[in-house]
Amino acid sequence: GQHLLLIFSLSLGLWLGGALSNFFILRAFHLHLPFYVPFFLLVVQMLGVTIPSSPGFIGTYHAAVVAGLHVFGVSQELALSIAIIMHATFFFPFILTGLFFLWKENLSFRELWSAKMHDAS
Repeated sequence: GQHLLLIFSLSLGLWLGGALSNFFILRAFHLHLPFYVPFFLLVVQMLGVTIPSSPGFIGTYHAAVVAGLHVFGVSQELALSIAIIMHATFFFPFILTGLFFLWKENLSFRELWSAKMHDAS
């Protein structure tokens, strides 16, 4: 029971953080949409990344955001700009964090590739 409460709390915090990020990005583009739109977009974004796509969800993520914003009357051009910024704010922190830990652990891509090739054989 105690673990379930912790899992629920962390999950709620993660979803609220994502929605808050969406809220601020929409405001940065001077869009004042209803309060539930950032949450709606978060669900649409997560559905978009479940579709098989290229690495980094290039294309499917953007199409999902554009479609989600179209529901609220946002033009395709503006929605695509918003999608690119949203993708960058979600994606690049993970890349930078991974690079930091590679550096911290004194690892290189070559070493990781060698370990992968060794495990495959």
